[in-house]
Amino acid sequence: MVEPMTKPKGCSSVLYITTWNVMNEQYLQHPHFGLMFLVCSLGPKKGLFATLYAQRMLFVVTETEAETMQFESLSRLQARQLIDDRMRACRRGTLELDHQTLDRMKAFYQHAL
Repeated sequence: MVEPMTKPKGCSSVLYITTWNVMNEQYLQHPHFGLMFLVCSLGPKKGLFATLYAQRMLFVVTETEAETMQFESLSRLQARQLIDDRMRACRRGTLELDHQTLDRMKAFYQHAL
């Protein structure tokens, strides 16, 4: 399911969606899904987010060139494969991540998936 949402010009938040960067953690407030946190970045304008409270709903959130955000829901297996691929790329040396990001991905992989 892809849900586009438009962002007002000159505004860092999307219509009804607010993002926060707190101590290298990124949160996103969605009107229907609630507070979500960044599990891992999937590119410059793409990331894997999970709902904060239940950690059962997982989304790939992409900011498009038209200043909209798309939410694509994922199954737990798909999210597990995405995280596994990112950690494998980090071990091979083709992807450089800071230790805090890698630790957050490992913890989420072990406990939530």
